[in-house]
Amino acid sequence: MAGANIPSSPTATQADWTGPVESVLGWSPTRDWHPLNGLATAATGFIIGGGIGWFVRITATLIMGREAFGTGDIHMMAAAGCVAGWPVGLLGFVICSVLALAGWLMLVPFKRARAIPLGPWLSIAFFIVVIFYEPLMEWTPVRNMVEVFGDPATMFQNFTAPKRLP
Repeated sequence: MAGANIPSSPTATQADWTGPVESVLGWSPTRDWHPLNGLATAATGFIIGGGIGWFVRITATLIMGREAFGTGDIHMMAAAGCVAGWPVGLLGFVICSVLALAGWLMLVPFKRARAIPLGPWLSIAFFIVVIFYEPLMEWTPVRNMVEVFGDPATMFQNFTAPKRLP
């Protein structure tokens, strides 16, 4: 097999055979892969997204005396937090509230029902946050929020890192 870039011994460099994969996908299976950090980030996003949903549901139900936030909305928030991270879930909920209020105000003259489904507005808000994630993270109030709560992967890595004895 002349000319093949497959390593023939354990001393061959990883760049010999991961170069094409890394250049096409932007990812290498052997470089800096920490599955527990990903699991911690996903679990944290799921818990925070679902927690926000349950908090809103319970609080709004107690205030208004009827169900105000469906379990489907809670599941959407938990899934968005799990897949895209807790900042996306939190920012998506805030943007969803603004979008839903604006949509409701535009539909008031044409619609008799006072309740609106929140699922479509959540979907649009999560899409907006994912597309404009970098500019939103550069905005000072959002950056301060993320700094206050911290990055779950970094917290997990610091918690699980082996401690060196003096």
